[in-house]
Amino acid sequence: MAQCKTYRQKIFGLLIVIMMLDSCVTQKIELGSIYVKERSNERIGIFMPSGDLINCERVHYGGIEYDLVISPDGRIKYISTNDENFEVNGLKVGYTISQIDKINPIEEKMGWGYYMKIDEKWYAGFDFNESPTKNSPILWFFQYDFGN
Repeated sequence: MAQCKTYRQKIFGLLIVIMMLDSCVTQKIELGSIYVKERSNERIGIFMPSGDLINCERVHYGGIEYDLVISPDGRIKYISTNDENFEVNGLKVGYTISQIDKINPIEEKMGWGYYMKIDEKWYAGFDFNESPTKNSPILWFFQYDFGN
């Protein structure tokens, strides 16, 4: 009987380890998701569309560098990247507005910058100093819920 109990404990422990490893591997960088990975020590200030200057965490995921703003409850509330390897809908940082197939209206968040919706999740950000033209390059991509 004692051997069965020890065997069950080992199996149970192994299952817990597998579940923990699986949760680490499947962590997704998605707006609103809980960020469960170990926090990085690399923190920088980022100017949010809300006008706040907030510390963000620089993380690497899938070979791409992202800056994440994480709420006190652990949810991702802003994602941005200017990584040259990141691509959304065939677009990369440095592409100009004239290279975008479906051009959506360029919007301005007063005091923050100009941006354009690329798809249901991603926006392209442009130089905040001047109104974008067809030759303006994409400087970064981001996800943010402008409704909250």
